[in-house]
Order: sequence, then C-alpha cells, then structure tokens
Amino acid sequence: GTTDPIEGVLITATSSGKLVYTDTTDVNGYYEIPNMMVGYYTVECTAVGYNYQVVTDVSIVVDQTNTQDFALTAPIMVVTPTIINVNVPAGSTDTTYITIQNTGDGPMDFDINLYENSKPQTDYSRFVVDDDLVALRNTTVTGSSQFTATQNRDDVIIEYQTGYDNDGIGTGAAFSAMCAARFTSDELSPYYDTYDLTKVNIHIRTADFTLVELKVWEGGSFGNAGTEIYSENITGDVLIEQWTEHTLTAPIPLVSGNEYWIGYAIEATADHPMSIDSGPMEPNKGAWMYSGSWSLLTDINPDLDYNWCIQGVLSSGEEPWITVVPLFGTIPEGDQMDIAVIFNTTELTIGDVKTADIEIVSTPDVGTASIPVTITVGDIGVTGEPEILVTELYGNFPNPFSSSTTIKFSLRVATHVKLSVYNIRGQLVNRLIDEDMAAGADYQVEWSGASNDKKLANGIYFYKLDSGNKTFLKKMILMR
Repeated sequence: GTTDPIEGVLITATSSGKLVYTDTTDVNGYYEIPNMMVGYYTVECTAVGYNYQVVTDVSIVVDQTNTQDFALTAPIMVVTPTIINVNVPAGSTDTTYITIQNTGDGPMDFDINLYENSKPQTDYSRFVVDDDLVALRNTTVTGSSQFTATQNRDDVIIEYQTGYDNDGIGTGAAFSAMCAARFTSDELSPYYDTYDLTKVNIHIRTADFTLVELKVWEGGSFGNAGTEIYSENITGDVLIEQWTEHTLTAPIPLVSGNEYWIGYAIEATADHPMSIDSGPMEPNKGAWMYSGSWSLLTDINPDLDYNWCIQGVLSSGEEPWITVVPLFGTIPEGDQMDIAVIFNTTELTIGDVKTADIEIVSTPDVGTASIPVTITVGDIGVTGEPEILVTELYGNFPNPFSSSTTIKFSLRVATHVKLSVYNIRGQLVNRLIDEDMAAGADYQVEWSGASNDKKLANGIYFYKLDSGNKTFLKKMILMR
C-alpha cells in the first residue's frame, strides 16, 4: 500500500500447484506481473518478519488488469525475564514464569527449545565432505546389519553396527566431517518417557585427528537431523582402536515421538579414522554424513555400504530438574502467554549448580529470545542446630499435573490457615484448608483438580495461602 509500503516482498503466482510467476515489491510497495496467461491462480505474499498471506482463485482474463492487494501484519515479541537465577531447596520443587508478549498487529506462533547443557554453537560451514571420501578396507568380512537394543544390566545399548571390522572412512588427507546414526520413533517407542540417553560410545580407528565432538540431535526426520541439543569436545578422551565410552554431562530425556540422531564431528589430518562395520548399511538409518546437507554414505559413494560404529546408551530416566510447559503455541496480537519453568531438586544434592538455555523461536521470524537459566540447590536446615521455621508457600508438584498435585507450605507460628484454589477469573473453586494449625515445616495437601467432586477444565489455577497477616499466591496448570 502507499501509506506504509514494504519493499522486497516476494509475490508468487501458482497454477495447478506449479510455480508460474514471481515478482518482488519496489520501494513504493508495488509489484507487477505482466503478460500472465489466462486462468486462475493462487497468489502468495511472503516477507521476513510478516505473516504469510495467500489468496486463491485469482482470475486473469484477456486484455484486463487484475489488482491483488495485500496488507501484511507483523507481530512483535517481548520476553521477560531475560535471565533466570533461582535457589531451590533440596528435595523440593518450585515454579517461575516466562511471559511472552505479542505487541504487534498480527498473530505469532512460537516454539521453545530447552538446552540443558547450554545451546550448542556449531559452525556447520566447516563440514564439507571431500569427493575423495573412501573406505580403507583391511578385511574381506561381510555381515548383515539391523537395529539392536541390548540390555546391559540397567542400561540398553542401541546401535545398527555389527562390530568394528578394521575398516575406516576418510580421504587419506585432511578433511572435516560430521556423521550420525538415525534412531527413529518406531525403534525408540519402548523407551520414551521412561529412559534417558546417558552415554554415547564411538569407535575411532586411527589417531589422525585434531578434534572429535560428540553430538546429539532431536526431532528430525529422513534427511534432516532436527535440532542439535548436545555438543561436547571429547578429543582428549578418545581411545584408538577401541570403544570410547563417554557419559553425557546431563541425561537427555527421550521425548515421545521424536527421532534422535547420535554422532560426532571430526577434524581429520590423514588416513581413514572414522570406524565402520562390515555392512551392509541399515537402510536410511545406519550411516548419515553432513556435507552442506545430510546424505547417506551410499548416496555419496555407492561403495560405502557400511554403518558407523556408534552406540547410544539408555538408562532408566530420572526426574528432570527443569521442565518447560507449554513448548509451543500461538499468541494473538496484543495478547500474552505465561510459560511455566518448573524446577525439581528431588534427585539433586545440596550445593549442586545446574545451567540451561531456554530458546524461544518466533514464526514469522521476528527474532529469537535466549534465556540463560541457573539453579542452585540450597539447604533447608542445618544439621545439629534447631530448625528455623518460616511461613512460606512452596511450588506444587507436579506442575503441570493431570490427576492430582501436592501443595506444600510451612508455618513459623501457630495461626489460622486458609488454603484456597481459584480459577483464572478469580472465582473460588475449592477451599482445601480452613482451620487453626500449629507451627511446622512440612505441611502438605493433595488436590485432585476438582470442585465439589466434579473435575475442572484444563487451564491455569491459583492457590492462595492466608496465614495470620501473611498471604501467598502461586500459579499451577491443570492438563489432563
């Protein structure tokens, strides 16, 4: 439009699903596509930072000009706070909130990525596979590959390879490469939500390298590793001609439905250091390599019909120390949404310090917010000394919850206590406590998400503690 022109907007016209015409707007926000064939078109309008728009059945007739205007809308993302630094007593839970505001004039989608080991910063441009990539074969042994999940005491080892076969991939000279094995949802389904990826084992054939980095990706698909969620330099720990078993700095929970790609990056100096089995490659899974995009080894060179010597080790999952809910959503213009960040120290010890990064990605792309998180596990008492009581309302657990949640509080002095639950409109839905109570450090009450024995709808609820002249208010989320 002339009042608020946008330059560089991409306009595409398609017919029967085929791209026919394209143009971009000028400094005045205008575009022109001359000499279009008669027919009906779908006209799309895209620009970075603006919501995508499309109009169907745009008619072009002989000797006439058809005008199609677009009024683009753009969200503006404002995220608070920009940093989270909390102290949570050992053996307890607490919840803080991130607020995502949309102060623009159009809706905004968001996705949240949680990096418990801080967000990896990998320069993918350095990984370009050489055309001379070959396998150095020292044996003539052949085999048959398939996915296996082997129980080893309390752990499960997942892999495709059938054992190192004295062979390695390389160019004979210096090169940079990144490789991975792809583990799909059908293979991981028995382990979702109850197992964590705790270790990665790799086999490196020779010492001809200057860098080896373990890597894990989440949420991928065929030809797409997904989001890189873990990267660690293990160069100094790599064993030669034997398996290097490495424990991750923090377990990675297996989230239902997600693929996990497990691999490593290597800066090789010579020879063929990347160990392989005798093949054949497990189709579409056993041997991926990055060279500007992900390709199977057999697509790079049909003779490279092998699997990487890579194993993932799964262990029975522990309670995560940090959970973010929800992980995605849509915020209308002028609205906002609270994101719960839930801390759980039940499996941590006093003095532990945990760090993470919460990344909020907007669609359309109006920026990405990254919030560093630090939690310090504190003491709740001093052994051998009288316990110092405080009047405090603690975070409920679990939060969010589906069937029931436990609310904990402490009282410094004896007093009359009211513990109440309200809906988002401020209406009382349940009175859990209304009585005189003695001083104490470990009061708790369970709530089933009901009012007068009727289940309440999903949503945000508030629980309020009135104790003498003190009042506390916290938020919880019901998600059945």
